[in-house]
Amino acid sequence: MTITKQQILAGTDFTIHVPNPGPCQRGSYAFRVEREHGQGDDDFRVSLLVAATGTRMWCYLGDLDRTTGEVALGARTFLRADSFCVKLLGRVLARVWADDLAAVLKHGYKVSRAA
Repeated sequence: MTITKQQILAGTDFTIHVPNPGPCQRGSYAFRVEREHGQGDDDFRVSLLVAATGTRMWCYLGDLDRTTGEVALGARTFLRADSFCVKLLGRVLARVWADDLAAVLKHGYKVSRAA
């Protein structure tokens, strides 16, 4: 089960599964895209799930451009643009927005709607 641009913009949480995580990487990363409350129809924020045990904790990453699928990191994020999960998210969203998720899947990555 994969995810579409429309599902992401509708607020469906999704997970990117990494086939062979390195020593400083996780096997999966969960993301949430939410419409900014009180903002325009084109304002979306992206968060990363950082704690799944007990209480779920989502940390703000940045703002999503609904036209291009690009994420502009926010000043309050704790991650840098060159961090693995930020680069991974950018690559996956670019493929989703181009309607070519197969380009990611052929390398062993999986993208699914979060349960």
